[in-house]
Amino acid sequence: MNQTSSSGRAWVVLAGTLIAQLVLGSIYTWSLFNQPLVTEFGWPLSKIALTFAFTTFFLAIGASCCAWLERTFGIRQTLFGAALLLCAGLALASRAESLMQLYLTAGVMVGFANGVGYMMTLTNMIRWMPERKGLISGLSISAYGLGSFVFKYVNVALIAHFGVSSAFTYWGLLIALGLVAIVPLISSAPEQQSTPGSSITGYTLREALRKPQAYLIFAVLFTTCMGGLYSISVATDVGLRLVHLTRPEAVEVVSIMALANIAGRLIMGPGSDRIGRKPVLAFGLILMLLGVSTLLFVPLSKGVFLLAMAAITFSFGGSLTVYPALVGDYFGVKNVNQIYGLIYQGFGVSALTGAIIGVVGGGLQGPFFGIVGLCVVSLVIITMLRPPSEKAPQRRKAPAPATRPVLGKATTSA
Repeated sequence: MNQTSSSGRAWVVLAGTLIAQLVLGSIYTWSLFNQPLVTEFGWPLSKIALTFAFTTFFLAIGASCCAWLERTFGIRQTLFGAALLLCAGLALASRAESLMQLYLTAGVMVGFANGVGYMMTLTNMIRWMPERKGLISGLSISAYGLGSFVFKYVNVALIAHFGVSSAFTYWGLLIALGLVAIVPLISSAPEQQSTPGSSITGYTLREALRKPQAYLIFAVLFTTCMGGLYSISVATDVGLRLVHLTRPEAVEVVSIMALANIAGRLIMGPGSDRIGRKPVLAFGLILMLLGVSTLLFVPLSKGVFLLAMAAITFSFGGSLTVYPALVGDYFGVKNVNQIYGLIYQGFGVSALTGAIIGVVGGGLQGPFFGIVGLCVVSLVIITMLRPPSEKAPQRRKAPAPATRPVLGKATTSA
């Protein structure tokens, strides 16, 4: 494939990637389903909210498997399979009669399928345009955030017209149709040997795991995700119970958060290409720290609550666009789907951690205390973080010197 045709194909793949990210991002409307499920089944709110933690945990598991699935089945077949699994998960969730069934369907099945589609299309797009890692991460993950804004209105209408159980089925069909429609637009990126303009030749997963930077990035990602995911999962409930918003006002919080999320992704991802990954991540952590501290220590009016949630989701969404680019900078883009897929486990672990703290006695605000401490520690980590030492190029073994017989002896040729 020549450079011109490859460049043209990259923009086609980008269009398909953005649509895939849009429909997959709809899972961030989960908090809209919490109260209707409480009303319908009488299950405790904290245990229903745990579904989203399982979803995000298995989303991270799916993300770590996407490289193997892509190599084994191909990117199009894997995306098609993810669409079917996601649709089946939500269809079965509509028939759930127990919390365990809800966890297995809307949690395990939907989360795994979503993670495969999300990570595979994102890292594939980074490999298509490695010289624009921040921009591509920003656009792709912005589309993922936009999904929560668009589907907020879609899912509210589905719940109102068909009830919460049937809404799951229609939601799944919409996601599956969107993914299947863009399968022809998606293709694997050409093989990348190195990051253009960089001396990093591309670490393998095993080599990356020998570097402390992989674990430090994991820790900072864990902090970002715990703050963002937990806040998103309980936003509506915090608005209703602690700020005493009306139901329509609490639902509108989801829209404000989605817009802030998208704004962060559009600003922080491309911005990191210009001013650097570390300053942008440090800014995100400070914003997260301010937002969470406001929820804990400042009397909450409607305006204060909206500003705090907007700060948290701006930081969360924007920072997520920087981590894939940072991993590409530090370890090369050749194996970014494997390396970032594993580091991304911080996403799922953080979601489960926050939810468990809430269930075992922390209440709605309990996990926020832990998030404050994590933000402080992560700021220190970002300040100290340095790229791994340059990977030494492998030297080719010098060929043995040629010899020729001279008067019955073997002598080295000149």
